[in-house]
Amino acid sequence: MDVGGNESILSDPSGLFNESIVPSFINTTTIDPNWFYAASAQSAAAIVGLMGAFIITKMVDNKMHVRQLKSEISDYKEKMNYVQSELDKKQKYVDEIAYEEDCKLVEKYLEGMVAHIDPYNSFNVDELYNKARFDENYSHINRSVLEDKYNQDYLIKVANYHEKLVDEFLGKKKKDIDLAKPPSTDELYDEASRDIPNIKKSVLEERYNLKYLTEAKAPHQEIVESTMPETSNPWLTDDRSTIPSEDLYPHPSEDNYFSIISTLKWDKYHKYVEEIPEKEAECNYYLVLIESKERLLQASNEVANLRVNLISLFIFSILGVFVPLGMMLFDFEYMLKLRTIVYVGIFSGWLLVLVVLLDEIRKRV
Repeated sequence: MDVGGNESILSDPSGLFNESIVPSFINTTTIDPNWFYAASAQSAAAIVGLMGAFIITKMVDNKMHVRQLKSEISDYKEKMNYVQSELDKKQKYVDEIAYEEDCKLVEKYLEGMVAHIDPYNSFNVDELYNKARFDENYSHINRSVLEDKYNQDYLIKVANYHEKLVDEFLGKKKKDIDLAKPPSTDELYDEASRDIPNIKKSVLEERYNLKYLTEAKAPHQEIVESTMPETSNPWLTDDRSTIPSEDLYPHPSEDNYFSIISTLKWDKYHKYVEEIPEKEAECNYYLVLIESKERLLQASNEVANLRVNLISLFIFSILGVFVPLGMMLFDFEYMLKLRTIVYVGIFSGWLLVLVVLLDEIRKRV
């Protein structure tokens, strides 16, 4: 019974409503379905408009963010390239000076090894390098430079050095040797090694057999110093060498000039050595910033979340706007039967939009 004593007409011939879900004071038969569908479509359209504005705002904001990230990445790369060019210039200078010093050390080491290397049974690079490592003066010798300097030209100089030692010894012994019964190589080597510790038996044997005995058999040949082979060996000194001219020595002003140049060179070297770690750290700093910005740019370019928003908004616009408007094209009875289903569909679409919106807010926070 209603308030006026009339019998309630809450009946649901379609079976879609029952008294358990519809309040007793609502007369379902008197609700205008056109109003229901129109109001639902208007409400859903308003929600679609708000969500559309949200998505457009997000797209514009994302585009501006991407543009800003690209600009920052470009600036950082430009700064890093400049610092890297400065670093390369300083590193090149330091490497050149270090290479010069390595060459000087290797040349000094090889100079001291001339007398100890047998030109007919020379060391390989590894053997020579290992010998240097056990000498505290050459323990930090550069192997690559040693391999470069220990070449055929050096071995020729070594051979010239030992050949001249042997030739000088044989030149002194030639007049004392009985050509009818010449001494053996072993006898000559035993005698020579007492006075010349660095003389090599292999060189003595080669020079004695191929050169000395042939020359010794020539009749009435006098021994003169000019018959000895010349050598280009830079390490062999001769007491009879002429005194260099005074012009060969730098004047005091020139000596002072080269001293200043050397001081400036080493000051610059030490300055660059101190600055190189700072430049490397600066380059690494910019590199970290660039990598961080590139990760943010990659994340900003991913439109997976935006795609979900568009899909959810599309579903809700279909259920909330176009379905209610479409229902208004049917007859009165049919609209009454499907209004609950339409309402549930609209509500489900709204829940979908709400879930996506809350998830987006959570990610941004």
